[in-house]
Amino acid sequence: MVERALQYARSAPAGPVYLVGAREVMEEDIEPYTLNQAHWQPLGPAALPEEAVHSIGDALLKAQEPLLITGYSGRNHSAVCHLEYLANVVTTLRVLDTGGSDMCFPANHPASLGLRYGVHDRIKTADVILVIDCDVPWIPTQCKPSPSCRIFHIDSDPLKQQIPVFYIPAEGRWKVDSCVAIRQLNMYLSEALSPDKDLAYQRGSNREHEHEERITSIRALGHPPQDTNSGYNVSQLTALLRSLVPSDTIFAVEAVTLTQQIHDQLLPSLPGTYINCGGGGLGWSGGAALGIKLAAGESKFVCQIVGDGTFLFSVPGSVYWIAQKYSLP
Repeated sequence: MVERALQYARSAPAGPVYLVGAREVMEEDIEPYTLNQAHWQPLGPAALPEEAVHSIGDALLKAQEPLLITGYSGRNHSAVCHLEYLANVVTTLRVLDTGGSDMCFPANHPASLGLRYGVHDRIKTADVILVIDCDVPWIPTQCKPSPSCRIFHIDSDPLKQQIPVFYIPAEGRWKVDSCVAIRQLNMYLSEALSPDKDLAYQRGSNREHEHEERITSIRALGHPPQDTNSGYNVSQLTALLRSLVPSDTIFAVEAVTLTQQIHDQLLPSLPGTYINCGGGGLGWSGGAALGIKLAAGESKFVCQIVGDGTFLFSVPGSVYWIAQKYSLP
């Protein structure tokens, strides 16, 4: 039963498993035995059918304003690189990260729209939207795609079986591994694409110009105040923090309502360097920062960014006791 529980926990969508056994069964005397670990591996990754690859790929190529929305694909660090390649091939593509967990797309890439929670003007104007591993791509009461927009959904759990009222008007949904699916799209587009080089350059330069303007405005918000006695706002404080820590710092961010401003100033661009909570609940970042440090080792600097309330929810007495006992700075 333990091996089966681990099989569930490591198969997509990966997550915790509650294993319960009756006391009477647990107290039974049994003969010792061994298990072949090779027989208890997680499920292998699933791929898109060929017709889906063609349908999605052709839609992205023909779109004037294609948009990709993701939230969890960065859990697989390889997916970040493949997604970046896709954005390089489709020069009109923009990518919106909804902060589901790990950083999914480098903020320094011209296609990046940064991190936003379900609201962005590009959602309203896009003519094709590809949703990848995302629970809340948009909030319909505040922002939703146009009725003519074509929507495709790739996810390890596209039906969101634990979310009773989940629905997006997608013309196609596939339960597949996002990294595998992105690689399939890249292969198809690389073979099928024969663009007008001047047009591709023009579209790409427009995207780069918009990205440069966005980064310039973000940096302006992070400039230190002229009068330091007046205090720092969250953008200024985060910009200062970013300048003081190593470039490959791993951030565990539990800032709740200030997450977007903090993400803007951190501009995470390396896979695995920005961790957000993949589920509900507050107070996770203290224990998570300890786990990240244990996994990353001494060579990596880990920084927890947390609000005052969520700091208390993390039971800081236990967090710092463990940090001291196991020498986890």
